[in-house]
Amino acid sequence: MLGIESLSPLSPNAHCECGSEEQTPEHILQNCPHLETIRQKFWQEETSVGAKLWGPADELRKTADFLAATGLRI
Repeated sequence: MLGIESLSPLSPNAHCECGSEEQTPEHILQNCPHLETIRQKFWQEETSVGAKLWGPADELRKTADFLAATGLRI
């Protein structure tokens, strides 16, 4: 399961490179402006962070593929 406290191996602290907030699962999956284009490729309609993390298999596959596409090391 993704840990809320540690999705930021790209920076020495928990803040996202976009500078707007901490790099949490919700930020990465829902809010980060740097990832918006990639996010739109996987979710054309609004999808809750809960569905992306704990939803049906098709949503979990999208989440895994999205994370791979971001290049983030988790």
